[in-house]
Amino acid sequence: MKAIFLIMAEPRHLEEIIEAWQKIGLHGITVLDSYGSEKAIKKHTAEDSLPMFGSVMGYLRSKRQRSYTLISIVEEDRMVDEVIRITEEVVGNLTEKGKGILFVLPLDRVVGYRHAEKAK
Repeated sequence: MKAIFLIMAEPRHLEEIIEAWQKIGLHGITVLDSYGSEKAIKKHTAEDSLPMFGSVMGYLRSKRQRSYTLISIVEEDRMVDEVIRITEEVVGNLTEKGKGILFVLPLDRVVGYRHAEKAK
């Protein structure tokens, strides 16, 4: 078994990625709100010191900077290549800057995982 992680740089692709992953057989997809450290550490501006304006600007910034991390488990190694292929069909070549990052980790032990067909 493998765990697939996709850190999306373009959140507008979220629904399309989920639908594409489900179409190829991934059904247990966890979606987390996330952001990189560059977005977490911001310099305060003059607008931030004005309560009302700072609140509005903070809200707009948070909407613009939102990203997602998707996590799913695959049982067969061959599925990893299919997930990468379908992901790049949606977002473009992941080796290009600003497209996101996808990585895969081996799972030695999983407790509570249910195969999609058995979970129904």
